[in-house]
Amino acid sequence: MKRELIPAAELEKVKKQCIAGLYTTRKTMSGQAMELGSSWLTAGDLNFSDRSLARIQQVTAEDVQRVVCEWFSDKNKVLYSLLPEGFKRTSGSLIGKIERNPVQKTVLPNGLRLLVREDEQLPFVEFRIVFQGGLVTEEESTAGQTLLMSRLMLKGTKTRSAEKISEEIENVGGKIENGVSHGTVSFSAEVMKEDFDLGLDILSDVVLTPVFPADALELERGMLLADIRSEKDQMLPYALKRMRRELFGPWSFGLNTQGSEESMTAVTRDDVVAQWKRLIHPDNCVLSVFGNVKADAVIRAVQTKFAQWTAAEPVRLTVPGELKTGQRQIVEEQPDKRQAVVVMGYPGVDLKDPRIYPLVLLQEICSDLGSRLFMRIRDELALAYYVGAFQQCGVQPGYFCFYAGTEPASADQVVQELFKQAESLVKEGVTQAELDRAKAKIKGQRSIARQDLGDVARVTAVNEICGLGYDYSEKEDALLQAVTLEQVRSAAADILKPEHCVISIVRAKTN
Repeated sequence: MKRELIPAAELEKVKKQCIAGLYTTRKTMSGQAMELGSSWLTAGDLNFSDRSLARIQQVTAEDVQRVVCEWFSDKNKVLYSLLPEGFKRTSGSLIGKIERNPVQKTVLPNGLRLLVREDEQLPFVEFRIVFQGGLVTEEESTAGQTLLMSRLMLKGTKTRSAEKISEEIENVGGKIENGVSHGTVSFSAEVMKEDFDLGLDILSDVVLTPVFPADALELERGMLLADIRSEKDQMLPYALKRMRRELFGPWSFGLNTQGSEESMTAVTRDDVVAQWKRLIHPDNCVLSVFGNVKADAVIRAVQTKFAQWTAAEPVRLTVPGELKTGQRQIVEEQPDKRQAVVVMGYPGVDLKDPRIYPLVLLQEICSDLGSRLFMRIRDELALAYYVGAFQQCGVQPGYFCFYAGTEPASADQVVQELFKQAESLVKEGVTQAELDRAKAKIKGQRSIARQDLGDVARVTAVNEICGLGYDYSEKEDALLQAVTLEQVRSAAADILKPEHCVISIVRAKTN
């Protein structure tokens, strides 16, 4: 960089990324506040970030070379290595009142469901394309195939290599990512409004014409195997995994998204292609496009881009085996650990079960720093480093669990205290103060989350593909606020049955 001027294309790419980065901070109220505070502390000027952006736009290749020569010198350098042993504000407010436009739903002739929301607050377009898939379509021998498939879909198409996909999206300050959950596989892309056509073209290319390169498959396989082998290093996730397996067996929530060593070692390219053909088709798809767009133009563009995409056989969900009954405890001792983790899991509900709303509130009531679990087990008895509750559910029933991190010698006592707390929730329920606080906290959390338009686009698409409807979030708020004390107690009585409990303990090896 001292000897040669950087190419014009590279300079423009970085400028575009700077623009996108600045506007990204303005997606939320927190980001806007952070930007203003940082501008004032840095320069005593609330408009500093806007002025900086204007100056960035004026930077030339010669300016970059000059700065590199001035600052990147040997006398101005510190080298540190960690090596293996042995070797504008305009007049008025910054952002006015935000009006949320409604979501417009269109079903294309091939079955693809398109959700569009116009939002001109910022110059971004958020694409979220979601398919039903994941563990609900896998079994023990095929676990992990959906995750591997989704990763490989970003590693090359008929017209783009992995490098070209990354280069094209990054050159306009955008991004594209994959995601897999228990019941869905998805892709997200974000670009600025003037790059809408490029964003849609790359996303459709990844979905419609992946080539699943053999070398990329081996690389991704190796990374997933490394993740699987390192699971024991994370005690809480590992204890949760052991609980789920004992509770559900080799089905549904009893499996892991990344699969097992056996399933990941055995998977072939043909298996991945077959999974793509099974899941990635239009009548198993919801595409949400939210942002600085016009709905009519989006509908026309999507219809054109996906016109030749044809429907396939309906996705068939794997039917889970019957849940085991009877209280069970599994203990694993690990010689390299200095503490213990306790997880107590119970069979839960699915997304359409009305008990999900009181259980969401019960999870919150049992999880914050003022919760009865925290006050009793951590503060009064000093038995745990952390303690809380967690619920996971999907189109198939999930689980509700309590968890705690403790000393190895205290694990059994923590189990007894958790049982006492569960019994109290069943017999006595919760207080009105606890319920009101949980409702207020969840309402606030959801309001904050909805400031991120990309997250709203994702949630809306997931709700639609799972059969809840794209407008479910609006209904969900009212349903949560309507939950009564008796509904919480009744849901606790239905779920927290000691005879259905699985106790998973991972702790330091005893002498």
